[in-house]
Amino acid sequence: MKRLLVVLTCFSALFSDAQILMEEAKPEKEKPVKEVYQLSATSQTAVYAISNWSKTFRTLESNTGYFGDTLGTRADETLLQNWSFGVGLRHRFNRFLVWDGGMYFSRNGEQYAFVGTDTTFSYQTTYSYIGMPLRINLSMGTDIQWHLGAGLLPQMFVQYNQKQQWTTTLNSSDSQVIKTNSGYNPFVISAIFNAGVQFNFASGWGVIISPELRIQLNSTYQKQAAYIHKARAYGVSFGLIKNI
Repeated sequence: MKRLLVVLTCFSALFSDAQILMEEAKPEKEKPVKEVYQLSATSQTAVYAISNWSKTFRTLESNTGYFGDTLGTRADETLLQNWSFGVGLRHRFNRFLVWDGGMYFSRNGEQYAFVGTDTTFSYQTTYSYIGMPLRINLSMGTDIQWHLGAGLLPQMFVQYNQKQQWTTTLNSSDSQVIKTNSGYNPFVISAIFNAGVQFNFASGWGVIISPELRIQLNSTYQKQAAYIHKARAYGVSFGLIKNI
């Protein structure tokens, strides 16, 4: 009888072990984790491309000495709207400061319009430059970043362009375009100020909206010119930025 009990006990233990093994759950396959860009609040490098719409004007005064002349009709010039474009690089080197540098194709200018009893005359003048802005921005935030910056914009003169239109007493109209790069200062420098917002997305891309002010510090014309001309531009930059 004892032997029978021992045999039954052994069979029961074997059956129980088999049951536990059969009921043991199979390990689930791990699901691949989708990588999401993590924006750093302390160390970041990004590249961007922007376009800038500005209202541009100038300060204009007679040159001193032998070359000076009165302003004449140029005193009646008004604001001119212009588009500029740029690419650049930003690098955050601590929690609040961002270095910003790049290359701009910038334009500024002014316009004039005269309407008489039977004649009209108008022109739009544009000065084009290639520049390399260097700025320091105070920056706060991660997904939404606020920027406040200032810096210098060295610019190399490219071209003077003036579009003229007129009508005569015979009611005929005509126009011409004047282009030149002689007689102008080959190098000017401007102070730039900006304040704006940057919206960052999980993909690493972002959108920039940034009001900007440019103030030219030296004259557009050469020293022997009749006037001292310094450009002013205020507007808004729109662009895309990629955090890398």
